Amino acid sequence: PQMSELRNFITKIVTTKFKHGVDLVIVDYADLMAPERKFKEKRFELAELYASLRRLGNEFKCAVWTASQSTRQSIGKSRIGLIDFAEDIQKAAIADLVMGLCQTPEEETEGIMRIFLAKNRRGSGKPTLRFKFTPNKMLLSPWSIQ
Repeated sequence: PQMSELRNFITKIVTTKFKHGVDLVIVDYADLMAPERKFKEKRFELAELYASLRRLGNEFKCAVWTASQSTRQSIGKSRIGLIDFAEDIQKAAIADLVMGLCQTPEEETEGIMRIFLAKNRRGSGKPTLRFKFTPNKMLLSPWSIQ
């Protein structure tokens, strides 16, 4: 879908069902959305999509979550950071909060996954949160904070 379709859908929901508004919009992989206009390079289209999602959140006064892939070079890294964004680093620059799901082969065997807080525009520090991970249920259970 395009951003205008998403905006129209949320507007319809807010005016018909959720008069108080929405608190959270989850976009299943923004990188697959169609840009409103074409650019010469895909990275510019992605930057515009992410900026549009940010504007959408401001317009509806809600959080907007999406996912992005990391680069091939990040495979096997113990910590995935902003530099590991696939396609365009602008996606990270636009975001208020960036979390990286990290798992070494050893952690995968042990059923552990870490979430690294790579960016927090409103906070300081970059904590790593450890979770027990059950892949067949896609379940993260609290473990510890490092």
